[in-house]
Amino acid sequence: MNITDIDKKNRMQMHFEFISQMDLQAWIVSTDHKYCGANTAHLKCIGLSQNDTVKKL
Repeated sequence: MNITDIDKKNRMQMHFEFISQMDLQAWIVSTDHKYCGANTAHLKCIGLSQNDTVKKL
């Protein structure tokens, strides 16, 4: 595992913590959930895409 993989893993963990704090677990199942905009904005902010996080829990 190189340093980029570690950084990406840390960013994914940060995003999952954000999801849990905002009660966005439903986003994992449904991308049309009412909180999808907040989720997408946070992913963009930390440099990840939706594909990075789908099915990773």
